[in-house]
Amino acid sequence: MKFFVFIFFFAHIKAWAFPQFISNQSTHCFQCHSSDQNGLLNSYGKNYSRNILSQSNSEYLDIQTPSWLQVGARSVFLQTFTESSQNSQAAFSIKRAEVGALLKQQVDSHEFTALATFGRYEPIAKDITFRDYAYLPEFYFNYQIVENESDLLLNVKIGRYKPNYGIAIRDYQIINEMNFGQERTQGQLSLQGAEYEFLYSRLFNRRDYNLTSSESGDLLRLSRVVKKNLLIGINSYKSNMQSFEGVFAVIQSSDELSTLLQIDQHHFDDKKGVAFFIRPEYIIQQGLKFFSALEYRNRQIETSNPHDQQISAGLQYFPYAQVDLTAVYKNTNNTNVISPDSQSLWLSVQLSM
Repeated sequence: MKFFVFIFFFAHIKAWAFPQFISNQSTHCFQCHSSDQNGLLNSYGKNYSRNILSQSNSEYLDIQTPSWLQVGARSVFLQTFTESSQNSQAAFSIKRAEVGALLKQQVDSHEFTALATFGRYEPIAKDITFRDYAYLPEFYFNYQIVENESDLLLNVKIGRYKPNYGIAIRDYQIINEMNFGQERTQGQLSLQGAEYEFLYSRLFNRRDYNLTSSESGDLLRLSRVVKKNLLIGINSYKSNMQSFEGVFAVIQSSDELSTLLQIDQHHFDDKKGVAFFIRPEYIIQQGLKFFSALEYRNRQIETSNPHDQQISAGLQYFPYAQVDLTAVYKNTNNTNVISPDSQSLWLSVQLSM
């Protein structure tokens, strides 16, 4: 068996803990909300948020800031051990360390939000300088109108942040490797109700850490909640570099069991391929989750090779927003490399304060 040990240490101020926890863990907004723009909590979301927000700020060394200001920091350290039929290697790196500030002010039904982060990562290139380490990964200004009587939210968001395509959880390796894990400079308009969402983004360029790629295009997403336990959606991403279109769904069978599904067709280098993702998740008890996943992508619809395929299963333990322990076993078949078959074990520890 080949082993790959993946260890995270994640730290930030508790004022930032809840939104960062949701966006950076194996947890997606749809599991707790009717949409990813702060929609109404479902029954699982209510129980989950009640658990992780029940601790007082002082227990986590919270920095007391004004009500309109939140500050935070986070860091990621990576230790890897890899074995294959070709070679074995071990490596340690500081993958990412960031500090940030979030300003928020609400006047009646109008809310203004501004966020900026500054960080560093471990570059791979040779002859690197300070600019290769330090970068500004994310910043934006958001204006939101809240209609309390109709639960209607109108958002205008301008800045650099990751595209809102599909489910977009970080564990979806294959689709993230298709450049959805990088921030775009974009302007976004979204309209969201208790059971539906419309989102449009105009893309201007893509950020690859401290480098900028010229990528312009449009992103469109529509989603709707059906009978309170099923969310279905369609989305389209078209730019001068690549294009995707597909469907996604979140099936909430019960408070404990949910299933994520996403199917996409992608266009790259005048070829069409299919990307597929399905992930059942079961809450064993509050803060303990079992999940499994199947990921698949081919380069051309007409042929099965070359392709990437990954089957995984794991446990995630998150008693609080500040503690996350995950163990994942993965079986991978990638016909694009010399050694297509591999098995791996990922063990991660993520901590916050």
